[in-house]
Amino acid sequence: MSYDIVFTPSADIDLQDAFKWYESERPLLGWEFRESFSRSMDRIMDERIDYQVYSGNIRFIRLVRFPYKVYYIKDTEKKQITVLAVFHFKKNPGELRNALE
Repeated sequence: MSYDIVFTPSADIDLQDAFKWYESERPLLGWEFRESFSRSMDRIMDERIDYQVYSGNIRFIRLVRFPYKVYYIKDTEKKQITVLAVFHFKKNPGELRNALE
């Protein structure tokens, strides 16, 4: 089932920054990061699966191979996934709380 994927401005920046950093570390690694992100979005769209709850209706999924979690809200009625944050494991948890407010 297809969903529209919407990014908050800060989540869009998170994704772009991670891509640029990985790409600067090794050519094509940024694209591998994006592919891992894409596969995670595909898994979130699966109607049969709900991922771990962070708080309220906010859930998260861990990217494969990369130390990031994607925090999102899935609205099954509107068929929309809102990406709230693409967050590195080692970042300060206080920054995550700010991003999700």
